[in-house]
Amino acid sequence: MNATSKLSRRDQIIEVALQHFSRYGYAGTSMRQLAKEIGITAAAIYRHFPSKLDLFEKAVESRSRSLAINSYLETLRRLDSIEDVLRATSLHLLSTAQQDPELLRLLLLTSATDGAAAAKLLKEFRMPYVTFLTEEFQRRMDKGELRQIDPGITARCYVGLVIGCAVNAEFWNQLEDVNYDTLDIICNNVPIFTRGLLAEVSPTDEEKIASTGKAETPEASSSKEKDASTGKTRSRRKKESTDGNQS
Repeated sequence: MNATSKLSRRDQIIEVALQHFSRYGYAGTSMRQLAKEIGITAAAIYRHFPSKLDLFEKAVESRSRSLAINSYLETLRRLDSIEDVLRATSLHLLSTAQQDPELLRLLLLTSATDGAAAAKLLKEFRMPYVTFLTEEFQRRMDKGELRQIDPGITARCYVGLVIGCAVNAEFWNQLEDVNYDTLDIICNNVPIFTRGLLAEVSPTDEEKIASTGKAETPEASSSKEKDASTGKTRSRRKKESTDGNQS
């Protein structure tokens, strides 16, 4: 007796459905064929799930719960540097994709073709990483650690980069006579991305960070320069006025 046969009927349908969705994509999955493999009728599936989309969503939610993505990401908030955060996030995302080939095929086959199904995948598997990184970028911008960026756009671009690597790495290895593994990709990309995010800290700012724990933002620095310039102008005018009175 295999593991699938020990599941409840509903869970059995979800398990086999995940295999079909990852193998054929959402559009290519047939409820009739799915029922045949399980050994039931299509009507029996519809008693548990009113539509193919509902079955897809429940299957995706089931896989998402088993991965516990949000719980893991919460543990990364204590990391010191943004480079550490990006490295840990990338490692988790890439290792998840490698250890779960069904999920990787599901992302590849479904994301580009099916609106509602793709939206569900986006919500369950991409958005936890995007939301976490958006909050981290904003928090570290407020501390002065990062330059002023749009945290939402930057988070989406980074997650897209990592998922793109996860999807394509195996193709690279097969077609280009290379042997990239997860650590190769992370060690190459994370430092490059980090350098683009970090604020440029001057020696004066380093002293301020040491004393206050917060760097001066570009806006505050610009405002101070403007005030200093205005003060110099007023002083010069006052001196000219005094010289004129004396003459």
